[in-house]
Amino acid sequence: MAEQKYQAILAVISDGLSVSQVASKVGVSRQTVHAWLARYEAEGLEGLADRSHRPVSCPHQIPAVVEAAVVELRRSRPYWGPRRLVFELGRRGVEPVPSESAVYRALVRATKPQVTGHSPDTGLRARCRHDDSAPATAGAPRRPPPGRSIRSCRTARARSMARHWARRCRSCRHPRTG
Repeated sequence: MAEQKYQAILAVISDGLSVSQVASKVGVSRQTVHAWLARYEAEGLEGLADRSHRPVSCPHQIPAVVEAAVVELRRSRPYWGPRRLVFELGRRGVEPVPSESAVYRALVRATKPQVTGHSPDTGLRARCRHDDSAPATAGAPRRPPPGRSIRSCRTARARSMARHWARRCRSCRHPRTG
């Protein structure tokens, strides 16, 4: 990409083509070609290298020290919500005092559960290895026999449900065969 930018700059400077002609030939806007020219004049060839699109700063982000204070305060008082935590941070002189929504987001980030059932290499969910063409042997648990209520069959029903779910794959609940 830097070569393409350099060729466009050379076409404007040495060949004498207009910025509009070069922009249409390269397939970018005139403003982009002007920006390339300005960066080339200011920084040379290094100015034409691809740059990161990441913002330099995020002014509304909570400072790490304040986020650590929020998490520590929540660990000491797990029943306090964001509103009380903001109040306590202000009382303790933490600056800047974050908003309730910022405290909530910090708590969500701190308490995110670890993803299970995902490949550590790709981060994608592991696929079921069952053959879909095979007949499913596990059906729904049967109702209690006539004359017996569910209440009297509670333990039998629990055993039946345990057998029902034991015959299914843990990751996708696909019925196991055989």
